[in-house]
Amino acid sequence: NYYYQMTGYIRQYKGTGAVTQASGQVSIDLASNAAWENVGPVYGDNVGDVAWRHEGGYFSNLTYVQNTGRNDLVAAKVSQDTDFLYFTVTAARDIIVDDGANWMNLYIDLDNNPATGWEGFDLALNRARDGHYVSVESLAEGWSGKHIGQALYTVEGDRMVIRLAKATVGLTGQVSTLCFKWADNSTLSGNIMEFMDLGDTAPNDRFSYLYVCPEGEGTAAVVTPSYELMAADGSE
Repeated sequence: NYYYQMTGYIRQYKGTGAVTQASGQVSIDLASNAAWENVGPVYGDNVGDVAWRHEGGYFSNLTYVQNTGRNDLVAAKVSQDTDFLYFTVTAARDIIVDDGANWMNLYIDLDNNPATGWEGFDLALNRARDGHYVSVESLAEGWSGKHIGQALYTVEGDRMVIRLAKATVGLTGQVSTLCFKWADNSTLSGNIMEFMDLGDTAPNDRFSYLYVCPEGEGTAAVVTPSYELMAADGSE
């Protein structure tokens, strides 16, 4: 509480730096890391904050154990074209794959209104998935969510990419601003305080990244490759 109070007062009385606006907004080939090279900005996160802890309490005989750290999220980017939003996150090492509901979740605040959705987030992506698609859930009614569609995704080495159709979430045209957050192995209960001590989040704790797209960016026509998707039985 003291930390957030401090940051709030610094912002109120000393101000904040200028927000770095999006650049290089293009259609993204999900299979190409090079497609992200000229996309900016890079949203960074601390490296090494998934270390497991096993420490004795200072004033008691209790031992505090925390071993939920899994994927160390270190950087994220966003791009868009006329029809899709593209989100990518990279980890310090190759991404550990899991099938749990809290594996590599993406939370999005579409309206920049903390009073709507769950803790301000209007969407939760990837609380369920198959080999090619992650779930897209509306959080308009809170943490429990409502399934409204799916989004294509890939995981390759240390990178995960999600392509979200704007139409799936009721968007048209350029998305000028949104907030977003990645979380791995964190809350399953909807207690936002668990972003502070379970798994890893990018950015840390209760903060979110602010994406601002200037006029003229993110309006390019869709240029997308065709993808060969394999069914569970091995057929295309």
